[in-house]
Amino acid sequence: MDRENKPNLQVNTSATPASSPNPLLQYKLLTIKYQRKNQKNEELKNTLKKELIPVSNSCLGLVDYCQNTTDYMISSWGSLPEEKNPFLQGYNKMRNSNGNNNDVCCTIM
Repeated sequence: MDRENKPNLQVNTSATPASSPNPLLQYKLLTIKYQRKNQKNEELKNTLKKELIPVSNSCLGLVDYCQNTTDYMISSWGSLPEEKNPFLQGYNKMRNSNGNNNDVCCTIM
């Protein structure tokens, strides 16, 4: 192991029995602390790898999306065109099948 990756696991033998009753236990606790610090270090490295953009750019992207995307749930914007409406297409198939139900997946009675 490198010096920088090696934990300082020296057991303090001058400690009182009340604070560290067992040197092996103290060693295990130090090992756990070392593992937690390494895990936190990896999390921070992964955070640094994420692409960061200024808030102003993300706001501009949101405004652009809202201005260029039509929301058909707003009635004043009009209805969904027939060629983009999958429910209307299925209804038209069923209506035009003349009793032949091969084009539909189910029949409600």
